[in-house]
Amino acid sequence: MHTLGLHYGIDQVDEPLLMIWNEAFKAEAEAINLLTDIVKHPKPFIKKEKKWQVWKESILTYLNSKTGQGGLPLSYITRENDVPLIQVVYATVHEQLVNCAILHGSEYDTNNGIVYDLLQSLTLNGPAWMWINAFHRPRDGRNAWKSLINFYEEDSTKTRNKQECYDAISKATYQGPKRNFNFNSYVSIHQQVHQDLIRLGEPIPVNKKVRDFLNGITDPQCSTIKLATLANNKYMKSFLLTMNYISSAIDLVNKNTSSSSHQISNLNSGHSRGRNQTIMEEAMADPGAMEEDPEGHHLKIKAQEGQILTTIQTPQ
Repeated sequence: MHTLGLHYGIDQVDEPLLMIWNEAFKAEAEAINLLTDIVKHPKPFIKKEKKWQVWKESILTYLNSKTGQGGLPLSYITRENDVPLIQVVYATVHEQLVNCAILHGSEYDTNNGIVYDLLQSLTLNGPAWMWINAFHRPRDGRNAWKSLINFYEEDSTKTRNKQECYDAISKATYQGPKRNFNFNSYVSIHQQVHQDLIRLGEPIPVNKKVRDFLNGITDPQCSTIKLATLANNKYMKSFLLTMNYISSAIDLVNKNTSSSSHQISNLNSGHSRGRNQTIMEEAMADPGAMEEDPEGHHLKIKAQEGQILTTIQTPQ
C-alpha cells in the first residue's frame, strides 16, 4: 500500500484485502512475463531528431514489459505526473502501479538507476547523449528522461523536424526504375513522412498527399497514369487507392504489357512525348482544364480556348 502512496489505517488492512492485492500482483507478474517474451529490446538512438517519437514509443513499450524492485513496472519512472494519482479508478493493476507508485525510497532509487543505465546504453553514440550525461553520477533515469522530453518535444525542435519532413517530400522523385531505387522505394519515402508528421501532430490532408505524390513522379511513361488518377475523384480522396492503382499501372508499363487491360492510352510515344508532358503539367496546375464525359469513361484535356487536345480512358 505504501508503494502506491495509499494511506490505510491498521484497522483497514485485513485478510480479504491482502488476498485481493496478492492475486492482483500475481496476475500482473504473469502478464509481465508474457510481455517479456514478445517485446524486443529498443535499438540505440543514433538517428536524426525526427525519429525521436518512434524511439520514445519503443522505450515506453519496453519499460512497460519490465519489472523492477517491488514488482513495479519500470515505466512508472518515465510517467508524466510527479504526484501519485490515487483518486483515479484504474482498469488494470498495471495502470495503477504506473500512475500511483511513489517516486522516492529505496525501491525507487534502484529502479531509477536501472532506467538510467538503459537510457545511457542506448544513447552513448548518438545525439541524445549530451542531454542526459549530466545525470550520470546519480544514475537519475527520471530526470534524464525529462531532459530528453524537454529537448525533443519543444516547439523549435518540432518545427525543425516538420520542415525536414516536407523537404523529404519535395526532394523525392520517381524518374523510372533504377538499380537501387524503384517505385516501392518512392512510396516508402512518402509513407514514412506521413507517419512522422502524424507523430509530430501535423497530419497532411489526403488531397495534398495525393498531389505531392503525383508531382514527384517525373517518369515520362507515367504521364497518362497521372492524368487518369487526377480524373478519378475516388483516387484524389484516398492515398492508399492512388498508390495501389499507380503501382499496378507502372508494373504493366515496366513489363511492356498491353495497356488495354487498364484502358490507358499511351501518350508518350515518339515526338509527342514533350507535348504530353506539357499537357500533364498544365492539368496538374489547373484541374479545370480536365473534363469527364457524361459516362465518366473518358477524360478530355482542353486548351485555354476550349479545343480538345487529347482524350484518355479513365480507370473504372
